Amino acid sequence: MRASGGSLLFNAGGSGSNYTFEVNGSNKLSINSSGHVTMPDTPAFNVGKNNGYQTDDAVYVCDMDNSAPRFHNVGSHYNTSNGRFTAPVAGRYFFSFNVMTHDSGSNPTQDWIALRINGSTLQYFWAHKTGAFHTRFVATMILKLSVNDYVEAYVGESGTSPGWQGSASEYNSFMGHLIG
Repeated sequence: MRASGGSLLFNAGGSGSNYTFEVNGSNKLSINSSGHVTMPDTPAFNVGKNNGYQTDDAVYVCDMDNSAPRFHNVGSHYNTSNGRFTAPVAGRYFFSFNVMTHDSGSNPTQDWIALRINGSTLQYFWAHKTGAFHTRFVATMILKLSVNDYVEAYVGESGTSPGWQGSASEYNSFMGHLIG
């Protein structure tokens, strides 16, 4: 390791070298000999709902966060009680929410979901439901958050009496992670 022109350079001098950066004995960043970077403690979550249908006009609260490999909640920043992801650090975060309406109801309706920051709707995602069919909604955004901002997946009008599908987690998910 050496300093050069304001930069800090690392060189192990051999092929197959790997670098690990630790804080208090815990791996925070690794770079392998191919240049792949991993950061095992980066805030990230992928959660699903398996505890029943969700009514209209409500935060979509996911209850599953720990059945790997699909579901995870690195850092426990997603709360399965209130449906909020709370940013532990300021930065840009990627989010994706996908859900289906229940298949009942035959009248055409304008249905929507939204992503919300601190309880305020940031953007609506609309679809026209034309009959007794499941309608898939997907919302994907990169959001700039401050420390302690929270993000929620919100379901609006579904055009169905039971609302939004939520009794089988393989049909829905809410996920996000820190980009930087």
